[in-house]
Amino acid sequence: MRDQNLGYAKEQMVIVRCPSIFNPIMYGDSVNTDNRSTSFLDGLRLLSAIKGVTASDDTPGHSMNSRNNMRRGGQDPSFDNSTSILAIQPTFFETYGVDLVGGRTFTEADRFSFNKSNRIILNEKATELLGYNNPNDALHTKVTSRVFGGEYTGEVIGVVKNYHQESLHNDYAPILYYYPENEAWKYFSIRMNTADARQTVKVIESLYTKTFPNDAFEYFFLDEHFNAQYSSDVKFGTIFGSFTLVAIVIACLGLFGLSVFDVTHRVKEIGIRKILGAPVVSILALFSKTSLQILLIAYLIAAPLIYLAANGWLKNFAFTAKPGWQVFILPPLILGCISLATICVVCLQSALMNPTRALRHE
Repeated sequence: MRDQNLGYAKEQMVIVRCPSIFNPIMYGDSVNTDNRSTSFLDGLRLLSAIKGVTASDDTPGHSMNSRNNMRRGGQDPSFDNSTSILAIQPTFFETYGVDLVGGRTFTEADRFSFNKSNRIILNEKATELLGYNNPNDALHTKVTSRVFGGEYTGEVIGVVKNYHQESLHNDYAPILYYYPENEAWKYFSIRMNTADARQTVKVIESLYTKTFPNDAFEYFFLDEHFNAQYSSDVKFGTIFGSFTLVAIVIACLGLFGLSVFDVTHRVKEIGIRKILGAPVVSILALFSKTSLQILLIAYLIAAPLIYLAANGWLKNFAFTAKPGWQVFILPPLILGCISLATICVVCLQSALMNPTRALRHE
């Protein structure tokens, strides 16, 4: 899951939390937070180590809290579909590397207002939810949203490709994007173009502290933040791997005991076979044959159960990969090698024993 294409570029992306203090009096002047945010972003754009900057209400890596009900313009409210809603700057898609399917992104003339006709952008999942067979069919159509305590109509000016807002446990989220009139942003997203990320963060912190002297500088790297969603899967894998190792050790101990028991009762047979000219390899093969046959039978029983259990577990994820051939070929080969090694360790001493000593064995 961590290696899949998410539909946007998360590497070299640092996220800075926007100021939590919005009262201009706290800054001792009449400059409002909107202007300070613009000043901060403009200052970042002047840095050579910065590839792109934007501001938004949310970032990839967790579920979006802002929701709205949406339907095609002119449809009855019974056709409402619940979607996520995200306030962004026009540079959002460019900074994150999200591709447009059709149309365009926002301009300054597209700011959302409650008293005029608005313009919005949808992702592919949202157009599918609205019933469009082709995402481009949604362009320049009207969409009615019930949000902020009222109903507002917006023209679809662009459609963007789906990207994974959350982990691959979940399906793509249908999202409506708008460019708000009042910029009460929550996150600044900064794409760096440098190998020295930590030093660049220090420069960003210096500019932030200068622009917002009354707010603490808080940041995180987007790739680490996104992958944190898989912490429970990593723990599960560790626990599952540990128990698998314990199971293999217990199985080898049992196989070792059975091999010792078998060899102990067949020492004279080994001696007779050696006197008749049987090589050591054939004697080892004799004792390995039965165990490998049992292992094969056990695998033929286990393989269908493994397939059914794996597919059942994978249904918990919206995006999955079918179990590959490696899952069914490599384990029996590895277990076969472990079994042979265990049997050979036990049998080799008896196979190399002097035949006369083997014949005198009680």
